[in-house]
Amino acid sequence: MNTNNSSRVLVNVVGAPAIIAVIYFGDAYFPFFSIFISLVMLLCASEINTLLKSTSVTLSLPLIYLSILLLQILRYNNYHEFIIPLLVILLIISMLIELMGSSGAHMQNIAILIFTFCWIGIGFGSAVDLRGLPSEPVDYGRFIILTIFLSVWLCDSAAYIFGKRFGEKKIAASISPNKTWFGSVSGFLSVLLLIIIFYIYDIFGMKQICNSNIMHAFFLSAILGIGSQFGDLIESLFKRDAGVKDSGTILMGHGGVLDRFDSLLFVIPMMWIYVQYFLTHLNTR
Repeated sequence: MNTNNSSRVLVNVVGAPAIIAVIYFGDAYFPFFSIFISLVMLLCASEINTLLKSTSVTLSLPLIYLSILLLQILRYNNYHEFIIPLLVILLIISMLIELMGSSGAHMQNIAILIFTFCWIGIGFGSAVDLRGLPSEPVDYGRFIILTIFLSVWLCDSAAYIFGKRFGEKKIAASISPNKTWFGSVSGFLSVLLLIIIFYIYDIFGMKQICNSNIMHAFFLSAILGIGSQFGDLIESLFKRDAGVKDSGTILMGHGGVLDRFDSLLFVIPMMWIYVQYFLTHLNTR
């Protein structure tokens, strides 16, 4: 086994159980989950800045770091009504900062800052809100987050295995040349099968999460099985623009944090929206 494969195995063996443990315990006794999500967000922001190195656009890391941390503090303390004001304040501060700069890409600098805050902060950070769902009569938050992570991992694995073995027709060769339609459909069907099994046997409280309506199970399967692949393609598009294969090297054979969480960055805000407006019996915070 070469060094790259050894690194990938090590990350899988250590990383997956650690993430499952963090999801399981959540923030009940200590803010394990909130800290984990915040760390991922900060690393993703750093890697976005790395992707910009070949351009004239710059991301103010101190400002985005501070904004993300403030956002998570608001979330943790259930001050959600201050999130939009924080976004507006961030916009105003970024414009004032650009007044003192001379980069020649002022509008782009502001745009990438707000985009990063919305995509990474407001979007992916909503995982904390999902994990904070009520724990009675079942631990909705724990089970929804576990289902999200397991579904995304399953979709990614199935799409890779079946796409590599049987796939021929590419989805978007100019963006991600290894992704095929056969692999994509296989990934979606694997998630659909998983969610239906969860629903039928009420695993992870899926029947209660879906309010005993199997249509919700189908919609959740679509969000997880299709949305995760869109997230992967979007991040691949950004890497193509930057002319790089991986967003970073922190995870060794797995690349960067963005590479590992790209699907979740797309799926989690979609799941939050669905829970907020269609699974209202779960009573989001």
